[in-house]
Amino acid sequence: MAAFTMVVQTDADISATQLAQTLDKSGKHQAMKALRALLRKVESGNQPAYLTTQVASAFASATVTCTQASAVDGTDEVVIAGTTLAVEAAPANQSEFLKGASNAAFATNLAACINAHTVLQKIVRAKAVTNVCTITCRIPSPLGNLITLTETGNGMVVSGALFTGGASDEADSFVYGFDATA
Repeated sequence: MAAFTMVVQTDADISATQLAQTLDKSGKHQAMKALRALLRKVESGNQPAYLTTQVASAFASATVTCTQASAVDGTDEVVIAGTTLAVEAAPANQSEFLKGASNAAFATNLAACINAHTVLQKIVRAKAVTNVCTITCRIPSPLGNLITLTETGNGMVVSGALFTGGASDEADSFVYGFDATA
């Protein structure tokens, strides 16, 4: 998959939370309008920023493999970036999922739980194939390699303590009235 990533770093005039709120709109068209408005401010000199464009990027990923669904019980958990997802007989909230009757059902239910989780869906996406749930960082970058993954219990194995494979090549950087030392 080809990817183009633009990183916008601003100074103290706007916080990361304010920037996220500016771009976090109800629909994709509103978000694009907000992004265009931000870039116009940067280009006109009304918003200091450091822009970095990246190409040839790779998404970090990790896997959870269900090896024995029958051994998974209500004490088992998968923890992604500090967010705990628990196996439950009767899931009651977004952080719980049903183990399922087979290894494949376990992987499918875990992927669905990750993709529906209001926090995790902003960081990662998941896909199940047979008994393996592959979890991929949404942003192509080496930063994805810092996402942690652990499991507790029996019947499942994670690929490692951290996601791997995230990379990017910086194509160009532009400074618009931004002081990185501030």
